[in-house]
Amino acid sequence: MGNKPTQAVLRCQWDNALFGRAMGKRTRLAYWVNRERYPTPEPGTCDDRDQGPTLNLAEQRVLRALGMEAGPDLMELANAVAATPAEAALLKTMLKELGATTPRATLDPARRGAFDVFNRILLRLISVALLQDVHDFFFDRVRRESMERSLLERMEPGGGPFVVISHSLGSVIAYEALRKLDPARYDVALFVTLGSPLGLPSIRSMFKRSLKEQGLPKPDKLPFPACVRHWYNVADRQDPVALDGNLSDDIDTPGQRFSNLQGMDVNADSPRNPHSGSGYLSNLHVRAKVRQVFGPASASRFPTPS
Repeated sequence: MGNKPTQAVLRCQWDNALFGRAMGKRTRLAYWVNRERYPTPEPGTCDDRDQGPTLNLAEQRVLRALGMEAGPDLMELANAVAATPAEAALLKTMLKELGATTPRATLDPARRGAFDVFNRILLRLISVALLQDVHDFFFDRVRRESMERSLLERMEPGGGPFVVISHSLGSVIAYEALRKLDPARYDVALFVTLGSPLGLPSIRSMFKRSLKEQGLPKPDKLPFPACVRHWYNVADRQDPVALDGNLSDDIDTPGQRFSNLQGMDVNADSPRNPHSGSGYLSNLHVRAKVRQVFGPASASRFPTPS
């Protein structure tokens, strides 16, 4: 979601975080950015980390000192982004579930520690990007198809079984794309979702609305993608996007095909940035889960980063 560096830079950042080095043709990156909204790629190099929406250090210090939060009024932005009152209502519900519109003083004391001034700024930045891109995915058919195609174009050349690793809104896009695939043609040995908003009731409501528009029955829970052998979900307890960090009760009959990792400091960049893509990819359990799929040869092909 939001802006990103160029495709080559982002792919290198993910390779480094997960494998400790560039992986060449062994990995493929499904890349989508709304370049109408973000015409200039975010600056970055291969040695940087995929941090998601951020402020520079000077801006962070000033805002933190003043106790101020960045960004526009989110409810007004939801009205501006949405084409209908029904769309606006769903987007506003998502913002409320994230806690993006909740004053820090009214938060439950158990959650308040994770929502210091910096994290409130981070949450607002994430919410602005998430709000616009979630609308693109659920309510703009052309952009939705473009998002899904970014993944399908990486899988159609073959070479599976696949490991599909997705982060943040990318987990929503990947889930929907995989849900539609024929298991006889596509074999996904492992589907990894990192910092996913799939547990939010508003996201599930938008999925149900989308399925109804496609003429499909509205399920009570998320259907398990038939092409996926195992789904592994990972969530940091301080990640504002993955507030419902255990998807076990949100997926229809997950059984042994699903496992979940949730806890404090699961993201290597937590608590400074608990939604960081590179932070999740650097998690030792995530690395081990990916290497496990490739068998004994994985130790040499996919070394553990130092």
